[in-house]
Amino acid sequence: MKNKKKSLKDVLYSDVSLSSLKDLLTTEINLPFGTQVQQSYDDAFTAAGHSEEEMAKMVQELESQGRSVEDFLVEKGFLSKSDLIRAKAETQSTGLSFFQTLVNMKIATPAALGDILTSLRREIIDRLEGVDLEGILLGKKLTTKDKLEATRDLAREKKISFEQALLETKAISFEKLSEVYQEKYSIPTAKLNLKTYDETLINLLPEDLMRSKNCVPFGKDGDKVLVAMADPRDTRLIDKIQMSTNLDIVPHFADVRDIEKILAKYLAEPSVPAIASDLFSAESLTELQSLVESESTVKMVTKIIEGAVNARATDIHLEPQEDTLRIRYRIDGMLYDFMTMPKERSVPVISRLKILAGMDISERRRPQDGHISMQADGREIDLRLATLPTVLGEKIVLRVLEETSVLKGLNQLGFESDDLEKVRKAVHAPNGMVLVTGPIGSGKTTTLYSALTEVNVQTRNIVTIEDPVEYQLPGINQVQVDPKINLTFAEGLRAVLRQDANVLMVGEIRDVETAKVAVRAALTGHLLLSTLHTNSALGAISTLYHLGIEPILLSSAVSCVIAQRLVRKVCQQCCQMRLPAAGLRSQLGLPASSKKKIPYAKGCKECFHTGYSGRTAVYEVICVSDNLREMILQGASESAMIEAAKKDKSSFLLENGKKKVLEGITTFEELVRTIYM
Repeated sequence: MKNKKKSLKDVLYSDVSLSSLKDLLTTEINLPFGTQVQQSYDDAFTAAGHSEEEMAKMVQELESQGRSVEDFLVEKGFLSKSDLIRAKAETQSTGLSFFQTLVNMKIATPAALGDILTSLRREIIDRLEGVDLEGILLGKKLTTKDKLEATRDLAREKKISFEQALLETKAISFEKLSEVYQEKYSIPTAKLNLKTYDETLINLLPEDLMRSKNCVPFGKDGDKVLVAMADPRDTRLIDKIQMSTNLDIVPHFADVRDIEKILAKYLAEPSVPAIASDLFSAESLTELQSLVESESTVKMVTKIIEGAVNARATDIHLEPQEDTLRIRYRIDGMLYDFMTMPKERSVPVISRLKILAGMDISERRRPQDGHISMQADGREIDLRLATLPTVLGEKIVLRVLEETSVLKGLNQLGFESDDLEKVRKAVHAPNGMVLVTGPIGSGKTTTLYSALTEVNVQTRNIVTIEDPVEYQLPGINQVQVDPKINLTFAEGLRAVLRQDANVLMVGEIRDVETAKVAVRAALTGHLLLSTLHTNSALGAISTLYHLGIEPILLSSAVSCVIAQRLVRKVCQQCCQMRLPAAGLRSQLGLPASSKKKIPYAKGCKECFHTGYSGRTAVYEVICVSDNLREMILQGASESAMIEAAKKDKSSFLLENGKKKVLEGITTFEELVRTIYM
C-alpha cells in the first residue's frame, strides 16, 4: 500500500528518520540562498550520484530497515548532537528541509553536504545489497558489537574513517579486513613497503589530498595509477583525484599506518608558526590543517578569527604571496606569522569574508571597506574589514574591535600620578584645546575616549567627529566623516558649533581649515579634544603655527598637549631580572655601584615566545603655563620651549620610559625600539 504523503507539520514535529527523509528532501521551499550557494547545494546531490528525488526514493525503499538519519549523522561524526538539536529547531521555525537547514545555518557547507550525502548513499546501497561493512563483520563473527561501538566512538571523536578506527581499536586485523574488501567489494589490497617505494610517484597526486584523505600512489598500470587508500570506497575522493590529475585511478585498500609512513618520509612536514602551536592544541592544529586542505571555508574563517581573539590580536592580515596566502596577527603592535595556505584556497576565504562584510565579491580591482559582527569562541566580535588590490591578489586587513580595550578610565592608561592630575585638570576645564600626538597605532584614540568618559555627564552635550566611528560611546553624539557628501572634519565641526555643544572631539586635525575651526571652537567656550601626527608634544605647537594659526590664538587656545607611544609590557611569567651593564646603568641614570636589576624578555608559551604580553603607554604631558604662553606669543623655537617645559617639571617620553624600565614594566630594548633613542 502506498504511504500517504506526510504533511509538513508531521515531518517537522517527528524524529528525522530515513522514512521521513523523503519528505525532508522533497519539501518545496524557496531557499534564502544566493544563486551560487543554491547551485553548490544542487551540485552536492549530483556529486553523490543521485538527484534529491532519487535519493528520497532510495530512502523510501529502506523504510523497513528503520535506521534513523539522526543516528547515522552523529555516528559518522558529520554532526554533533548539539548541532542536530539546533538544526531540528531551525527546521521547525523556518520550514526549510533538514539538509537545506544544515547549509543555511552554516553547520555544513555545500561541499561538506556532498560528503554527507555520499556516505548516506553508500549506506543505503550497502544495506539494500546486504553488504554493509558492520553487518558483514558481525555475520562473519570477525568482531563484536561492543568493539564496533568503540570503533564508532573513536571515528567520531578523532574524525577518521571507520576503517581506520577499526584498525586503531584492534577490532579486526588489517589482513582480515582486506579479505572482506576483496571478497565483498572486489577491491584489491596494496602492500606498501617503505624500503622499495618509488618516490617518483609521490608527485602524481595533490599533496593536500594525500595528507587529508590518507592516500598515496604506489604504482602504474599503463595509463592507470594505482592508489593506496585508507577508504577505497570513497567515490567522491576518487572523482576529485581524477579531476585534478586527469588520470584513471585504480583504488586499493591499504593499512593507514603504512600510508602515513610513506607520507612522513616523502612529504615535508608543514611548518607551524610558534603562535599557532601555542594557540591550539595538537588536535586542533590537525583540524586546522585539514580545514586548509578541505573545502570547509566557513570553519576555516571562523578558526582564523577565533585564533586572533584568543591571541589578543588587534589586526588580522591576509596577504597574497606568489604561491600562498599568508595570514598574520598583529599582537601588542607587532606582526607575527600565524599560518599559510595554498594560493587556490585564498579566493573562497577572501570571498567568505567579503560576503560577511556586505561587500561586492565580484569587485577585485578597487579597495572596499566593510564591517562584520559575529560570534567567535562564544563572544560577540566586531571587525572592520578593508581590502586592497595588489599585483598578487586582494590583501585584506581586519581590525578586531574590542570595546574593553579602549573604554578605560584615565587612571588605567599608565599615567604617573602628577601627569594624571594635569590631564584631568585640562579635560575638566570648561574650554580650551587638549591635543594628543603620536604616530599611527600609538593609542591616541584610547586616550581621547578615556578623556570623554571622564567628562560624560548628563549636564554636558558631547559631540564627536570621527573617521571612522569604531566604537559607540553611550550618551555621546558621534558623527561619521563622509567626503562623498562633503562632510569633512571642518564642515562637521562648523555644524557642531551650531548644536550647543559643551565638549567636542575631532578625530584628527589634518589641514588648515580644520585647524582654524578647531582653534575658534576652543576660544569660544568649548572644550575641544583632538589628535595630531607629531613626534613630540611641543611639536604640536610648531605644526599648528605652520598651518597658519597665529601665535596669539595658539597661546590662548591650547591648554594641554600629550605625546605618547605604546610599549610592550614584559611577560611576568618568564621575564628575567638582571643587573644592567655599566654603560646601560649610566643611560638609565643609575650610579655605577647600583645593584638595581631590570627586566629582560625571555619568552614562553604564555606570551607566544615573544617575551612580552600586553602594552602600556609612555607619556609626555605638557601643560601650557604662563611662561610657555609668552614664548608662543614671541614665536620661540621648539627647543627653547622644551627647556622651559623642563623648568616647569614637565614629563618627557624618554624619562617616563626609563622609569617604566626601572619599575620592571618593560625592557630597555623595547624602549629603544619604540622611542628611537
